[in-house]
Amino acid sequence: MDLNKLAVSQKSYTLELKAPLSIKAEGVIAGESISDGKGGFLSIDILSSDTNIMKKALSEAMRDARKALKGSDEITERESYLIQCRALAKATTGCNLISDGKAVVHSEDYIFELISLPDFTWIKEQLTREMDNRANFIKS
Repeated sequence: MDLNKLAVSQKSYTLELKAPLSIKAEGVIAGESISDGKGGFLSIDILSSDTNIMKKALSEAMRDARKALKGSDEITERESYLIQCRALAKATTGCNLISDGKAVVHSEDYIFELISLPDFTWIKEQLTREMDNRANFIKS
């Protein structure tokens, strides 16, 4: 087999968000893709954790956190979580999300705010899991 068939793409992958639980009134079933109500699914476009962009994003998030600590050597659990959220947000390239009945315009700041909220930890978990799944990014 040619190694080039196993190369990880530097392009994004569209992650269809899966429902974290069932909501009978909404017709949502846990583990299934969540409809956007327009024939598509709620989704976020992400880059592989193997991309240079993701590696740079994590490095920048760590640098920014160190600056914020102002000489302290300890990063709290919350600060560590926010570092991860910032890096993940930088690795997103688009989205199809609905909030308050309106389409969301993708931005790094919006994704960061969304996944850093305790209410949406499940989105961060899905992003992390799928970003680390190389099968989503193999070129062939």
